[in-house]
Amino acid sequence: MTTIERNIGIEFEGSREGNFTSFLETIGRSDLVGVITPETPMTYWTMEAYLPGVEDGNGKNRPILQGSGGLGMLAGDTFLAAQRLDMPFVMVTAEYPIVTSQIIEEDGRQSVVHERTHPDERGFSKIGDVQIETRGNRPSDLEVYARRDGSTTIVTITEPNFGQLYQGENNSDHRLYQEVAVGFGGFKALDILGVQPAMNHQLNEAPTVFAGLARLDAMMVGEGADFGAALEAVRAITLYTNHTLVQAAEASFSLDQFERFVFPNIANSEVRNWISGMFEANDGSLRLSKIAIELAGKKNGVSRIHADFAGNEYKDKDGNPVKFEAVTNGIVLERWVDPELLAFYKDQGILDNLNLPAEGTLNKIQEMDFDEMRQIKEKGRGQLREYLTTRLNQRGETIRSIPQDAIIMNWRRRIAGYKRPEMIFSDSQRLAEIMERENIHFVMAGKAHPSDTGMQNVLTQIFRLIDSDPVLSSRVHFVQNYDEDLARALVQGADISINTPIVRDHTSGRRVSTEACGTSYQKDIANGGILISTEDGGVADIAHIAAEMGVPEDFDRPYLQITGNSHNEEVDSLYGNIQRAAEIIRDKGDMTYEEYVKRQTAAFLPLITGSRMVADYLNLSFPKAS
Repeated sequence: MTTIERNIGIEFEGSREGNFTSFLETIGRSDLVGVITPETPMTYWTMEAYLPGVEDGNGKNRPILQGSGGLGMLAGDTFLAAQRLDMPFVMVTAEYPIVTSQIIEEDGRQSVVHERTHPDERGFSKIGDVQIETRGNRPSDLEVYARRDGSTTIVTITEPNFGQLYQGENNSDHRLYQEVAVGFGGFKALDILGVQPAMNHQLNEAPTVFAGLARLDAMMVGEGADFGAALEAVRAITLYTNHTLVQAAEASFSLDQFERFVFPNIANSEVRNWISGMFEANDGSLRLSKIAIELAGKKNGVSRIHADFAGNEYKDKDGNPVKFEAVTNGIVLERWVDPELLAFYKDQGILDNLNLPAEGTLNKIQEMDFDEMRQIKEKGRGQLREYLTTRLNQRGETIRSIPQDAIIMNWRRRIAGYKRPEMIFSDSQRLAEIMERENIHFVMAGKAHPSDTGMQNVLTQIFRLIDSDPVLSSRVHFVQNYDEDLARALVQGADISINTPIVRDHTSGRRVSTEACGTSYQKDIANGGILISTEDGGVADIAHIAAEMGVPEDFDRPYLQITGNSHNEEVDSLYGNIQRAAEIIRDKGDMTYEEYVKRQTAAFLPLITGSRMVADYLNLSFPKAS
């Protein structure tokens, strides 16, 4: 058992030795045996990652790495998926010495508590120091810490004044400094480790692009390569994974900022001139995604619909369309699925030991013992009710009022405008009537970014609305300081999950996509919860697959879809689906609970496992020979 396995209280099944070789053989990629090794591992660069906590010796549980949202959680699952498969893998990221916690004040306002932390408290060891240059200042001394777990290693870059995750505006000098430190500093840290990245030099979002620039500069300076040849070589081994559908939401930096923070770290003048030319073509400012697109020969979105929209949205430096492949995000089942339920899937022959669909998976889902699955779910519900007694609601009270026979519904994710946390309260009277009639309790959780005053105000308005209605005030529980422990308890115990990203511009009527993938829905489905969702992100993969098979567009979705051409129509659909879900759970609806869960599981379970995601990335990064 590795140290991270101990931290999250699970042990990955199967023999550690030879696990990766077995996986490669299973997915038909035996040709990669000996290509990805401890000396030439997969390398993965991310500005944030969330990994479960460790006791620091003072009675506090601190995350090994603290992320802010879906991108950080996905990075953590990618790391754990590699570890589970015993794949040589190095994740390079930042170590933020300031972490934050959410508190809801008496007046309903969100406030943030800051706390200093140190990598020594979370199992990291210092392995050396590197420097990055800044024009007009002395070099910045960066500390490099590492933590090895089985076949995987986390490398973090930090210094005492590094600040917190996403500190300040996204185009601030400090944010650029952090990104340069992780890219150029992290690339130097690989020398300390004594490894050379394998072909897949994966950039998890555009702010990590400086790792790719460091590699290009190293080829030019160290190997004396021709610029064109060096650029093509870097493109062949670099993968850019995009999570941001709206380019306007990205940071745009000035040439002056690059001259102060970026160019001092690039030794080769041709590389600097190449980047300067992009500024000239973009009116003196530049988004990092523009460089990432030019630097990466392989590009992917994190769901099918996201890849399609990204391909329409993004252009290269000459204004040409960009092709994004689709690698839908996945989850590590041991991290999120009730251990008894995961064992049940394997005992029933639904998943194999590598968490890939076993032979005849779809038939075995239809034949599985649903009574046993429902008993496991009932235990999870009890454990959730018990867990909530240890957490505080929006009024600072522990949550002890959910009865055993109540249906538990949940909405948990980052408090962001496009996710619409307020949507379910659009008609508070109708919501209260449904919840009281069907005996539903609603658990919410999520954090608004400290600089997002608009969504902080929305959160305060939600609390006031809840307090103004006696039914909602007794049945809606907002849990403070959303974290992984709460997320795991909710996915394993809640009956219904609500997912409401924007899918339509109600002014123009145009179809839009705002959720790149989202993995919250995957955790709910894997634990037998009923999903109520708009068709966006990874949820929409089913519609894409159906279209490829020639299925009519209006086919009956294997989840409860929120539809409508206006906000009011969507709200009406949402409430109707809440009513329908309650009836299904009590076997009083248009289908039984067993029929629904088997249908939803058969559609989604083969798509959402982390092992499938790893296989897709390997096939994208190392195209199979003809």
